[in-house]
Amino acid sequence: MRARSIPDPIAEHLRRVLPGRVETPTRTRLTQSGEMLRRPGEKPLAFSAREELAVREVGFEWRAGFGPNRLVRLTVVDRYRDGEGSLTARVWGLLPVTSSRGPDTDRAEAIRYLAELPWVPHAIAWNPELSWRELDDGSVEVSTLVAGRPVSVRLSFSDEGLISSASGIRPRLAGKAAVETAFVGSFSDYVELGGIRVPGRAEVSWELPEGPFTYWRGEVGSLVAE
Repeated sequence: MRARSIPDPIAEHLRRVLPGRVETPTRTRLTQSGEMLRRPGEKPLAFSAREELAVREVGFEWRAGFGPNRLVRLTVVDRYRDGEGSLTARVWGLLPVTSSRGPDTDRAEAIRYLAELPWVPHAIAWNPELSWRELDDGSVEVSTLVAGRPVSVRLSFSDEGLISSASGIRPRLAGKAAVETAFVGSFSDYVELGGIRVPGRAEVSWELPEGPFTYWRGEVGSLVAE
């Protein structure tokens, strides 16, 4: 029995990715590798990352290392915890390069958690801070509250009944301003890791006026639910 009522497409996804009887963990830890682009036309930067996603609350931490060249090592930490989001980047973990906090960052990071739910299916089943609504086209909207206001992501499904994409509107940093921008995250190559099935690959694009801009591509190397 699930902790609460969920739409049928989500129940079908869970049947395909979670074992029938399993103890509910408190978090999922995973490793990733891939590349990111800061803006269209720039050279992609390779990264390796570790991420922890909470199961019974909306929260995560993504800690990634980038090596633009032999002399520079950039550490980026993306986080949402206790209703507050933050994004920081430091050279060699010491010298600050970028720091973002405030209401726009809070919403952006909460939306990131919602979009990454395919990597933490136990949260889909058991996180009490999530609300669900099936839409007329067969997709499902998942939402949570940030400072008392809802933020949401639309989840769509493949012919096999697995979550194949996450989309919505998310604040995007453009210089020092946060611009509400449509995004689409695509999931593929589901694999079994840590006793559950999760997407092995993903990419995320901003829907810019000049066209889609894919700024993140990655694959999962390992996963542990504990």
